[in-house]
Amino acid sequence: MGYGPLIAMGCNREIPGVTDYMGAHGVPAGQCYHCHTGRCPAGIATQDPELRKRVVVDEAAEKVYNYLHALTLEVQLLARACGKTDIHSLEPEDLAALTMEAAAMARVPIAGTDYVPGVTEENTLEEMKHMLEDHLEGRLQMFADAPINEPARD
Repeated sequence: MGYGPLIAMGCNREIPGVTDYMGAHGVPAGQCYHCHTGRCPAGIATQDPELRKRVVVDEAAEKVYNYLHALTLEVQLLARACGKTDIHSLEPEDLAALTMEAAAMARVPIAGTDYVPGVTEENTLEEMKHMLEDHLEGRLQMFADAPINEPARD
């Protein structure tokens, strides 16, 4: 899930008189991203008992619940927008991108089209190649089936 639940729990929040993101990490609260150091100033991504005391577990749990509940509601809304009655009915074909860059990275079509940057061109070129091969085979067959005109004899 990445940073979403961490941020919901209060990661990257400024705790007056306790945290000093700018002094400790050189960035303001909300831009810390030092989870991997084990020195999370908010006490979430750490094993340090002193830092862990900064987390109010019941509040953090409720915030994560609210975050996950909101995500669930959004996915249900997206499923309905795709004409589905259940999120488990969503399929890869239901995906679409809003920008050319997102479509190229995810290899899904631009919303409202069948165009997938990089993929559609490859498919079209492959289709053209097969058409050309079929055409050339047909021409060769035509020459193979043509009667051979023998020179006239006197």
